[in-house]
Amino acid sequence: MGELAAKFRTIYDGTIFPYTLPPIIGLGTGGGFEMQLLDRGNLGFQALEQAGTELALAANRQPELSSVVSTFRATYPNVFLDIDRTKVLTMNIPIQSVFNTLQTYLGSTYVNDFNKFSRTWQVRAQAESSFRRFPEDVSQLFVRSADGKMIPLGTLMSVRYDVGPMRVDRYNLFPTVRVMGENAPGYSSGQAISLMEQLAHKVLPFGISYDWTNMAFQEKRAAGSGAIVFVAAVIMVVLI
Repeated sequence: MGELAAKFRTIYDGTIFPYTLPPIIGLGTGGGFEMQLLDRGNLGFQALEQAGTELALAANRQPELSSVVSTFRATYPNVFLDIDRTKVLTMNIPIQSVFNTLQTYLGSTYVNDFNKFSRTWQVRAQAESSFRRFPEDVSQLFVRSADGKMIPLGTLMSVRYDVGPMRVDRYNLFPTVRVMGENAPGYSSGQAISLMEQLAHKVLPFGISYDWTNMAFQEKRAAGSGAIVFVAAVIMVVLI
């Protein structure tokens, strides 16, 4: 994993991290721990990104922890379509027709299924890639008004570049950032979880809390139950 991580750092087209398989296949996406930072105070995506980055940096300075990363970024390039809803209604165009046009041409719209070659195939409508490559292509799309006229979308909206998160996840209803990592060789997962909690209390600002998920969540729930299971097992052996 160390050799792979060194090679992956030379790839500048993306951010790549190697991870081991989870101890229980199907529970989580990788080994180690996964902490969810929750924006309970509605501080915004920038604050969430900063909290995740600072926590990961603080964790990577600890000898007990390894490969701690936060993958959330709030500054991905976006294209924002500012729809003039007043103009849309004035021109007698259903606002849903505007959304449906954008969905169909820029994304895709499910049409139906058909069977051929002993398989079921989906039919989806979508513009060819050459006609949806640039933001300016949106102005070339047309939408039909209630009286049958075809109106170019370029007259109904403006296009501008913006930044924002590529994807926003929620955990326990709150916007969340994942912080993932592993315990370093020679240290247990319990030590890693305990240290991450200590760092979270020091680093996270007021309004951002944390929860555990996947294997770390199960480990926290099972903490302290080992002695009870051992005593029960001894009693069962004696009785048998």
